This record gives sequence, C-alpha cells and structure tokens, in this order.
Amino acid sequence: MNNLFEKIDTTKFTDIDFGIMNFIIDHFIAVSQLSIHELAERLYTSDATIVRFCQKVGFSGFNELKYTIKSQQLKHEQLANFHNQIDIKINNLKKFFNEISSDNMKQIVELLSGE
Repeated sequence: MNNLFEKIDTTKFTDIDFGIMNFIIDHFIAVSQLSIHELAERLYTSDATIVRFCQKVGFSGFNELKYTIKSQQLKHEQLANFHNQIDIKINNLKKFFNEISSDNMKQIVELLSGE
C-alpha cells in the first residue's frame, strides 16, 4: 500500500531522515493518527525536524503528509471493498450455476435466445 516515498531522492538524506522515513513506512497507519509532537517524541527528535523532513520529501508540512497517508488508506480500503464485492458476486454466480439443473439451464438459454 505504501508507495509514498518510492520516487524520493534519498541521496541527501541524513540518518535522521532515514529514521523518520523508515518509521513512517513501518507504522504507516499509526502515523496518520499521530500529532506531529507525538511522532517527534517517538522518534526522539523535534517537531521542526519532522516538518523539515516533510518539506524535503515534497510536502508543505506534516499535515499534508498525514492527509496523503489518509487518502492512500481510503483508496486502499475502497479497492479492497470493491474486490470483496466482486468476490461475493462471483461466488453467488458459481453457487447459482452449481445448483441449477441442466434442464433448467436449457430453458434459460431458450428463453434468452427467443426460441
């Protein structure tokens, strides 16, 4: 789900930047629920360092990063829900076709073909 940092140039990252990025990747869902101060505390750094990291990776600040994470989560959940709905429909069709007799199937085909 997390492709937030895949196109980021990390050549100028500090060890702290890598630590922040890795924490966000490893705790992707939790980060969207944290305040900037809570994240900074967990990483033993300052709020300003978090903001500078967010700006370094292309966000205006931490709130925009959180918004992007939440948007990705929502898209992932919607896609998963869509896949579940498709699976349910497919299973219902399989069940229908497994339970229908060949005579009934012939009648359905005849009705649909207008014969």
